[in-house]
Amino acid sequence: MRLIFVCMFFLFSAGCICFGGEVESVSAASREAGKVAVFMRQSKSIELLSETIEGDVLVCADINGRIRWQTFSPYESILIFDGKELSQYEKLSGGWKKLSAHSRESVKKIISEISKLVVGDYSSYEVYKSGGKIFLTPKDGFAKKVLKSILLVPSGDGKTVKSIEFTDSNGDKTVLTVLKIVENPKNFDSAFTEVFNFKVGEK
Repeated sequence: MRLIFVCMFFLFSAGCICFGGEVESVSAASREAGKVAVFMRQSKSIELLSETIEGDVLVCADINGRIRWQTFSPYESILIFDGKELSQYEKLSGGWKKLSAHSRESVKKIISEISKLVVGDYSSYEVYKSGGKIFLTPKDGFAKKVLKSILLVPSGDGKTVKSIEFTDSNGDKTVLTVLKIVENPKNFDSAFTEVFNFKVGEK
Protein backbone atom coordinates (compact mmCIF):
# COMPACT_ATOMS: atom_id res chain seq x y z
CA MET A 1 0.00 0.00 0.00
CA ARG A 2 3.00 2.34 0.39
CA LEU A 3 3.08 3.10 -3.35
CA ILE A 4 -0.66 3.80 -3.42
CA PHE A 5 -0.39 6.31 -0.60
CA VAL A 6 2.61 7.95 -2.28
CA CYS A 7 0.54 8.65 -5.40
CA MET A 8 -2.39 9.97 -3.39
CA PHE A 9 -0.19 12.29 -1.33
CA PHE A 10 1.45 13.66 -4.43
CA LEU A 11 -1.76 14.34 -6.29
CA PHE A 12 -3.40 16.11 -3.38
CA SER A 13 -0.36 18.24 -2.62
CA ALA A 14 0.17 19.13 -6.29
CA GLY A 15 -3.39 20.36 -6.55
CA CYS A 16 -3.46 22.19 -3.25
CA ILE A 17 0.04 23.58 -2.86
CA CYS A 18 -0.98 27.05 -4.12
CA PHE A 19 -4.59 27.99 -3.55
CA GLY A 20 -4.55 31.76 -3.19
CA GLY A 21 -6.10 31.65 0.28
CA GLU A 22 -9.29 29.96 -0.93
CA VAL A 23 -9.81 26.40 -2.08
CA GLU A 24 -11.93 27.66 -4.97
CA SER A 25 -8.86 29.42 -6.39
CA VAL A 26 -6.72 26.32 -6.72
CA SER A 27 -7.44 25.89 -10.41
CA ALA A 28 -6.27 29.38 -11.33
CA ALA A 29 -3.26 29.14 -9.03
CA SER A 30 -2.23 25.80 -10.47
CA ARG A 31 -2.52 27.07 -14.03
CA GLU A 32 -0.48 30.16 -13.17
CA ALA A 33 2.34 28.11 -11.63
CA GLY A 34 2.16 25.53 -14.42
CA LYS A 35 5.01 23.46 -13.03
CA VAL A 36 6.08 23.11 -9.43
CA ALA A 37 8.75 21.35 -7.36
CA VAL A 38 8.03 20.96 -3.65
CA PHE A 39 10.39 19.80 -0.91
CA MET A 40 8.50 18.28 2.02
CA ARG A 41 8.98 16.45 5.30
CA GLN A 42 6.70 13.41 5.62
CA SER A 43 5.60 12.02 8.97
CA LYS A 44 3.41 8.91 9.01
CA SER A 45 1.78 7.64 12.20
CA ILE A 46 0.82 3.96 12.11
CA GLU A 47 -2.01 3.41 14.58
CA LEU A 48 -1.66 -0.37 14.83
CA LEU A 49 2.05 -0.22 15.66
CA SER A 50 2.03 3.03 17.68
CA GLU A 51 4.92 4.09 15.47
CA THR A 52 5.84 7.24 13.54
CA ILE A 53 7.99 7.14 10.41
CA GLU A 54 9.60 10.35 9.13
CA GLY A 55 11.44 11.19 5.94
CA ASP A 56 12.14 13.80 3.27
CA VAL A 57 10.56 13.87 -0.18
CA LEU A 58 10.66 15.89 -3.39
CA VAL A 59 7.51 16.21 -5.46
CA CYS A 60 7.47 17.57 -9.04
CA ALA A 61 4.14 18.09 -10.79
CA ASP A 62 2.53 19.97 -13.65
CA ILE A 63 -1.02 20.64 -14.76
CA ASN A 64 -0.69 17.99 -17.48
CA GLY A 65 -0.59 15.25 -14.85
CA ARG A 66 3.12 14.46 -14.93
CA ILE A 67 4.46 13.30 -11.59
CA ARG A 68 7.83 12.70 -9.97
CA TRP A 69 7.84 11.64 -6.32
CA GLN A 70 11.30 11.05 -4.88
CA THR A 71 11.84 9.80 -1.35
CA PHE A 72 15.24 10.47 0.24
CA SER A 73 14.64 8.95 3.67
CA PRO A 74 14.06 6.65 5.54
CA TYR A 75 14.47 4.70 2.28
CA GLU A 76 15.25 5.90 -1.26
CA SER A 77 12.71 5.51 -4.04
CA ILE A 78 11.55 7.27 -7.21
CA LEU A 79 8.15 7.20 -8.89
CA ILE A 80 7.74 8.81 -12.32
CA PHE A 81 4.50 9.16 -14.25
CA ASP A 82 4.92 11.02 -17.56
CA GLY A 83 1.20 11.16 -18.29
CA LYS A 84 1.14 7.75 -19.96
CA GLU A 85 3.71 5.41 -18.47
CA LEU A 86 4.52 4.75 -14.83
CA SER A 87 8.00 3.75 -13.63
CA GLN A 88 9.07 2.87 -10.10
CA TYR A 89 12.56 2.50 -8.66
CA GLU A 90 13.95 1.66 -5.24
CA LYS A 91 17.52 1.74 -3.98
CA LEU A 92 18.54 -1.62 -2.55
CA SER A 93 22.01 -2.61 -1.31
CA GLY A 94 23.54 0.53 -2.77
CA GLY A 95 22.04 0.19 -6.25
CA TRP A 96 18.83 1.23 -7.99
CA LYS A 97 16.33 -1.44 -9.02
CA LYS A 98 13.33 -0.98 -11.29
CA LEU A 99 10.26 -2.45 -9.64
CA SER A 100 7.83 -4.83 -11.28
CA ALA A 101 4.61 -3.66 -12.87
CA HIS A 102 2.20 -5.67 -10.72
CA SER A 103 0.83 -2.61 -8.89
CA ARG A 104 0.92 -0.08 -11.72
CA GLU A 105 -2.70 -0.48 -12.80
CA SER A 106 -3.86 0.23 -9.24
CA VAL A 107 -1.74 3.35 -9.17
CA LYS A 108 -3.06 4.53 -12.54
CA LYS A 109 -6.60 4.04 -11.25
CA ILE A 110 -5.84 6.30 -8.31
CA ILE A 111 -4.24 8.88 -10.59
CA SER A 112 -7.31 8.86 -12.83
CA GLU A 113 -9.65 9.11 -9.85
CA ILE A 114 -7.90 11.93 -8.04
CA SER A 115 -6.00 13.90 -10.68
CA LYS A 116 -8.97 16.24 -11.14
CA LEU A 117 -7.91 17.83 -7.86
CA VAL A 118 -4.83 19.13 -9.63
CA VAL A 119 -7.03 21.36 -11.79
CA GLY A 120 -9.25 22.37 -8.88
CA ASP A 121 -12.22 20.05 -9.40
CA TYR A 122 -13.50 19.25 -5.89
CA SER A 123 -16.91 17.98 -7.01
CA SER A 124 -16.22 14.52 -5.53
CA TYR A 125 -15.33 15.94 -2.12
CA GLU A 126 -17.14 17.61 0.71
CA VAL A 127 -15.26 20.85 1.42
CA TYR A 128 -15.61 22.91 4.58
CA LYS A 129 -13.54 25.45 6.48
CA SER A 130 -13.03 25.92 10.19
CA GLY A 131 -10.56 28.07 12.10
CA GLY A 132 -8.72 29.01 8.94
CA LYS A 133 -8.21 25.37 7.97
CA ILE A 134 -9.69 23.51 5.01
CA PHE A 135 -11.11 19.98 5.25
CA LEU A 136 -11.77 17.64 2.31
CA THR A 137 -13.76 14.42 2.64
CA PRO A 138 -14.32 11.99 -0.27
CA LYS A 139 -18.01 11.63 -1.09
CA ASP A 140 -17.73 8.24 -2.77
CA GLY A 141 -15.66 6.31 -5.29
CA PHE A 142 -12.27 4.69 -5.02
CA ALA A 143 -10.71 7.45 -2.90
CA LYS A 144 -13.20 6.88 -0.08
CA LYS A 145 -12.04 3.27 0.25
CA VAL A 146 -8.54 4.27 1.29
CA LEU A 147 -8.88 7.86 2.50
CA LYS A 148 -11.01 9.26 5.32
CA SER A 149 -10.14 12.95 5.16
CA ILE A 150 -7.59 15.61 4.22
CA LEU A 151 -6.74 18.65 6.35
CA LEU A 152 -5.04 21.64 4.68
CA VAL A 153 -3.30 24.17 6.92
CA PRO A 154 -2.47 27.42 5.08
CA SER A 155 0.73 29.38 5.52
CA GLY A 156 0.79 32.74 7.24
CA ASP A 157 0.08 34.66 4.04
CA GLY A 158 -2.80 32.34 3.15
CA LYS A 159 -1.48 31.81 -0.38
CA THR A 160 0.19 28.43 0.02
CA VAL A 161 -0.22 25.29 2.07
CA LYS A 162 1.91 24.97 5.20
CA SER A 163 1.01 21.35 5.83
CA ILE A 164 -1.32 18.62 4.58
CA GLU A 165 -2.65 15.91 6.89
CA PHE A 166 -4.16 12.71 5.51
CA THR A 167 -6.21 10.31 7.61
CA ASP A 168 -6.45 6.88 6.02
CA SER A 169 -9.54 4.72 6.32
CA ASN A 170 -7.63 2.48 8.75
CA GLY A 171 -6.81 5.36 11.10
CA ASP A 172 -3.19 5.93 10.05
CA LYS A 173 -2.20 9.57 9.61
CA THR A 174 0.37 11.19 7.36
CA VAL A 175 1.46 14.81 7.63
CA LEU A 176 3.33 16.52 4.79
CA THR A 177 5.05 19.73 5.90
CA VAL A 178 6.09 22.02 3.07
CA LEU A 179 9.73 23.11 3.36
CA LYS A 180 10.28 24.86 0.02
CA ILE A 181 8.34 25.52 -3.19
CA VAL A 182 9.98 26.24 -6.55
CA GLU A 183 7.51 27.34 -9.22
CA ASN A 184 8.40 26.70 -12.86
CA PRO A 185 11.96 25.42 -12.24
CA LYS A 186 14.09 25.92 -15.34
CA ASN A 187 15.01 22.23 -15.72
CA PHE A 188 11.58 20.84 -14.82
CA ASP A 189 11.29 18.51 -17.83
CA SER A 190 14.51 16.76 -16.76
CA ALA A 191 12.60 15.39 -13.77
CA PHE A 192 11.06 12.84 -16.14
CA THR A 193 14.16 11.98 -18.20
CA GLU A 194 17.05 12.12 -15.72
CA VAL A 195 15.79 9.41 -13.43
CA PHE A 196 18.69 9.14 -10.99
CA ASN A 197 20.62 12.42 -11.41
CA PHE A 198 17.87 15.04 -11.36
CA LYS A 199 18.30 18.10 -9.15
CA VAL A 200 15.86 20.99 -9.03
CA GLY A 201 17.12 24.13 -10.76
CA GLU A 202 15.90 27.52 -9.66
CA LYS A 203 14.01 29.78 -12.07
